Amino acid sequence: MQKNIPKGLLMISLTFLFTLTIAGAAFAATGDEVTNAIVTPNTLPFVNSNSTNGGGDQFVVSTTPAQGFPTNGSSYANINTGNDAESSAKFTLNLTIPQGAKTLSFDWMYATNEGSQAYFNDWARADITDGTSTQNILYADTYSNLVLAQGLGYYYATPTQKAIIDVSPYAGRSIRLDFSVYDAWDTDVTSALFIDNLHIVPEADVSVVNDVDDNTPAIGQMIKYTIRAYNNLNSLNTATGVTVIDALPDGVTFDHASSADYDSANDVWNVGTLLPGEMKILYIWATVNAHPTSTSYTNTAIISGNEHDWNLTNNNESETIYSPVANITLANEFRNSDNWDGGSITTAHYLSNVWAIVKAHNNGPDTATNVTIQDMLPAGLTNTDNWYSVSYDGGLTWTNGPDGSYNFGTGNWTINSIASGAECWLAIWTKVTTTGDKINQAAVTQLDQYYTTLGTASATLQVPSEADVAVNKTWENTSGSPITNANYLDTVVSHIIVTNSGPDNANSVVLTDHLPAGFQLNAAQSYVRYGQLDSSRWNLTDCTDWSYDQATGLFTWNITKHLGDAMYSGLANACEVWLYFTNTAHNNTQVLNTAEVDPQSSGQYDPNTSNNVATSFYTANAAANVGITKEFRTDYQNSTSTTTTANYHTLIWAMVHVTNEGPDAVDGLHVTDILPEGLTYLNEYFVSHDGGLTWTTADIYNATTGV
Repeated sequence: MQKNIPKGLLMISLTFLFTLTIAGAAFAATGDEVTNAIVTPNTLPFVNSNSTNGGGDQFVVSTTPAQGFPTNGSSYANINTGNDAESSAKFTLNLTIPQGAKTLSFDWMYATNEGSQAYFNDWARADITDGTSTQNILYADTYSNLVLAQGLGYYYATPTQKAIIDVSPYAGRSIRLDFSVYDAWDTDVTSALFIDNLHIVPEADVSVVNDVDDNTPAIGQMIKYTIRAYNNLNSLNTATGVTVIDALPDGVTFDHASSADYDSANDVWNVGTLLPGEMKILYIWATVNAHPTSTSYTNTAIISGNEHDWNLTNNNESETIYSPVANITLANEFRNSDNWDGGSITTAHYLSNVWAIVKAHNNGPDTATNVTIQDMLPAGLTNTDNWYSVSYDGGLTWTNGPDGSYNFGTGNWTINSIASGAECWLAIWTKVTTTGDKINQAAVTQLDQYYTTLGTASATLQVPSEADVAVNKTWENTSGSPITNANYLDTVVSHIIVTNSGPDNANSVVLTDHLPAGFQLNAAQSYVRYGQLDSSRWNLTDCTDWSYDQATGLFTWNITKHLGDAMYSGLANACEVWLYFTNTAHNNTQVLNTAEVDPQSSGQYDPNTSNNVATSFYTANAAANVGITKEFRTDYQNSTSTTTTANYHTLIWAMVHVTNEGPDAVDGLHVTDILPEGLTYLNEYFVSHDGGLTWTTADIYNATTGV
């Protein structure tokens, strides 16, 4: 087999590179110098002696970083074959393996200028001998997995590797550790073994115990964790660099610790050194958080040290605290104004008062504290600044809540505590100010304890459509002035105003006006108007949504049919009618007129029915149509003796006829008839045409006054 690179070229290159390495940051070293370069300070006490077998330049200590070396400290060793044919080198360490030691480890790399898998197979190895047997712990040659080397002074090298050897069988005994390199046959083609970070790992059994003073703390309670770090009595070595990692769970907040060696920011307790059998204690105080997100929180303490620990089962311990759990369920309802702790209702009328009720029940298993329930009253339910927060103890005893308060501005009902299985009620005194469905919704927004769900509830109060329809009625004259009296056959006006004060539009409004029977309606003069802001008037004869029965005196006007829509609320939308009648009442009769509306005929509720009817009256004055005629007769009892001539000094009767065509009788009637000059009063007779035509002598005429 031929070499991959010609010797001459390889020799020149190696000489050049190797000289640079030695001249730069490397030097030929003694056995002690090699030992100090590769053995860690903790392991040096176990080195009994060292020896080198080879030329001085075959043992080199270097501080030049190259391909991962040094791996510990600032220097490493290069044990090489040198330039002589069949040359070799061996470096030996005599060690005592201490009791409790577990492993021996070192970092190594094989480098060579031989071609990969070359005929001249250089090699390197390491062996442990205890006087009776030899154990090979490292072997590499040109057939190993080689890669191009960088900065080593060699063409090829293995990757940097770590050898770890179980030396527990040698505990308490001395061993010899040999590092050897060998150059097969050729010269000037060097191979080397790089060594660093030789370390004997002692054993120590450290353990940790974690306790908490209360596994079921309350929210906000201060709890104390006790962390005990041990180096157990069966440990053969002092434990060094001991740390305990104790990351507090999310459910608690760190308050303080008993030692400044605990770094709360990084959750590390720097215990330091523990002698066999020694124990150190750390106390950590923490506060249990409100609003936990889990039913339990586990705190785990984990201990570790520099030494090998053969028993990892006691290197961590956990302590669990259990969060208080409370699940609040809600129920909403409405109750009537008479008794808030009476039966529930689902309907109410406009402007009535109702209780809005929220029931909060704690299903446990723990007491709920600092509970907030939001219940913003819906639009149309106005608070009256009156509320009760009561707790129900299961015995039908209600106590107004010193433990609860309600804020009308935020809608928040806060309760200090609700025992498991207990129930609290909120009763808000409200006034219904609009119609339509009122949905009162409540939701638990916070409590200190853990919960699976936040309770919600809603209740619907149905407020039917309502219209407060009112009627106003006056009798007026044709000038629009109210009247209290009217004469027979005068024109009188029935003026009626219908208003809807709401809150809703009136769906069906029919006006009826009960007039005296026989009153004659002058429709051509009558008119209607819709809306106080609308100056236009409609003549009654142009409308089709009214009727009048003169025989009964009943006038009917279907207002909503006339409008073609519901009657809007508001005084500006009032409807008016002026009905012109001929007054046929007399004899001082009181003419009573009743107008009424019935918005509930369509099933719509009217909250005030007292204004659905209006009455007005006037007095129809007594009436008499008195007439008078005169004639002269020769015979007062003979109607045919009428004359228009008479002789001087003859007797003649001056006749006066008084009539009353009604409709009423006349009392205290006076007729004045002064006889003309030339007629001298002699006598008088009076007759009442009562059908008997009986004339009687009467003394009712005063000839002097003519009355």
